[in-house]
Amino acid sequence: MRRNGGWRVIVAYSLVCAGTQVLWLTYAAITTETARHYGVSVAAVGWLAEIFPLLYVALAIPAGILLDRWFRPVLAAGGALVALGGLVRLGGDTFAWAMAGQVAVAVAQPVVLSAVSKLAGEYLPVDQRADGIAVGSAGGFVGMVLALLLGPTLGGHGHLERLLAVEAVLVAIPVVALALTLRRPGQESDEHAAIAGNAARALWALPAMRTLCGLVFVGFGIFVALATWLQT
Repeated sequence: MRRNGGWRVIVAYSLVCAGTQVLWLTYAAITTETARHYGVSVAAVGWLAEIFPLLYVALAIPAGILLDRWFRPVLAAGGALVALGGLVRLGGDTFAWAMAGQVAVAVAQPVVLSAVSKLAGEYLPVDQRADGIAVGSAGGFVGMVLALLLGPTLGGHGHLERLLAVEAVLVAIPVVALALTLRRPGQESDEHAAIAGNAARALWALPAMRTLCGLVFVGFGIFVALATWLQT
């Protein structure tokens, strides 16, 4: 499975990552139209994206622990929750339904995105793992670009429901593909999704690491702010 079908798992996973990011930034490029559609403020629409980094910070470590204990079932469940969130947004033409769907995806996001190294470790030979991690990670950035293109293209001029339906389909297909490819186990590896407590403390004790974390905090915060409020 590792040599013959490992890349099928990686590609399916990468597409699920892309779908997760598509759902995250669904409303970023059409903020004012979304606010008008749901009858809420522009600030309220911003929360449809802002909950993603907030929940990621809170859930990343628990997600990693769950992946290390029950890797394939937890990853498949995370993908299923992403697809469910996309479908929930179609449940009603109200802001509450939109928020409910976004919360479901935001809870699943740390599980999906934290699995990249462990997935490559279990399904690819050593000499291909760096490429597998690169492909899996690239899916997220492809999803961001796709979301910003789909928003005004499909959701502009009062066609928000069409955008949500297309995105739900685009996400559901790779989620099913990932679940099918994960039915067969990979090979035991030393890769972990969660960082050990002692290692985290040792890294934080390094002044250079604290400086790097501060730079990442500022840089990523600016990126998320720009992505969330892109249209406005």
